[in-house]
Amino acid sequence: MDITIRKHVLNNALRFGGKVRPDVVLGAALKERPELKTDIPKLRKTIEEAIIKATKLSAPEIKKELEKLAP
Repeated sequence: MDITIRKHVLNNALRFGGKVRPDVVLGAALKERPELKTDIPKLRKTIEEAIIKATKLSAPEIKKELEKLAP
């Protein structure tokens, strides 16, 4: 789950200049892995934690990290 979330958070941060939209990430993660619907509160918490980490990165760092997760 963490890799899926991290990938979507980083992608969203890159697309929107560092500002991550949690609902967009949630939708993208559920589209990719529908089985995550069973624990939405935990999923939201994981998204928020990933957003905090991602906002500390620069655009080049985000790009580099995203290339590792989703080549």
